[in-house]
Amino acid sequence: MLIKAKRLFYWQIKKHWQNNTAIEFINQLLSCDAIWNKNSKTSCTKFNPDRTMKKLVLPLLALLVLTNCAGNDSASEDTPKASTAKTKTSNTKKAKAAAANPSGFKLDFIKSIPGSIDGCGEFFTYDTCKLTEEKYIFLSDMGDMAIIRIKGKDITLKKNTRESKQLNAISSVEVYYAVGYKVVLRKKEVKVADEFYEYSGTLQITGKKIKTTFKVRGEGGC
Repeated sequence: MLIKAKRLFYWQIKKHWQNNTAIEFINQLLSCDAIWNKNSKTSCTKFNPDRTMKKLVLPLLALLVLTNCAGNDSASEDTPKASTAKTKTSNTKKAKAAAANPSGFKLDFIKSIPGSIDGCGEFFTYDTCKLTEEKYIFLSDMGDMAIIRIKGKDITLKKNTRESKQLNAISSVEVYYAVGYKVVLRKKEVKVADEFYEYSGTLQITGKKIKTTFKVRGEGGC
């Protein structure tokens, strides 16, 4: 009987909570002897032998029910917020990538390493690729010559020594030109071992209807 009464009480509280009348319902319980069921509204009788006990028990039960409802509502609200935050982060990354390369232009991987770079040279690829895969987008002979590949064609670049400069002991800017293209390599040494270097940096390509920058990683030495 007690279990049945608790279920009826919970059902009534939940119904009034959904209808925003829970406070009114609880006040009515505290002021009289409430008799309810699923098909009838709350009513009061004049005689109430257990009013004192009810005043102690009902507020506690009501508090538990309302707290549980509030907790569920809060949990429901938190889930979409977390999802929204992830979506915003993803959209921000995509927007930054699109801003850096609005045309969607990509350099081709160079098919083979020329003999002039086979001895000493520098080899760069996208920062999303592993150097061990040997998929390079920029090669240089560590002198005045470099190569990129666009639309299936190798393009030989010549270094402009006046515009190129050493920024500090580990960072430098190298500027190259070819017919219709300007290429700027900004690189920083991140590891050195036995005159063999590893780099991080950016590669900027400027041409007719092209102006984009790629994050790159590379290695070089003899």
